[in-house]
Amino acid sequence: MTTLDMRVPLRFADTVGDGQAALREGEHFATDAARHPAGCACCTARNPAGVALARLLQDRARGRVAFFQGVIALTRTAAGREMVRDALRSDPVASACFRLEE
Repeated sequence: MTTLDMRVPLRFADTVGDGQAALREGEHFATDAARHPAGCACCTARNPAGVALARLLQDRARGRVAFFQGVIALTRTAAGREMVRDALRSDPVASACFRLEE
């Protein structure tokens, strides 16, 4: 039986094409983002990339950005790529709404 994955595909690339939104390290999320103290209840489950992905989806739903069918993560560093991957693994909103497309 084939299952249909309705999550928005996300991949790492250097350019953004038609029907895609950009998630830019340094603009939409930062790898050195200031966080609250360790163990803070509001920060434990979210990282800046996860928050940025949730905002992007919310902006699409509210019509603030053009409807997109995929997201391109424009990361400059290995830490940025890992932060996006971590969001897709552990952030409740990001993992429910986005999937990594290799």
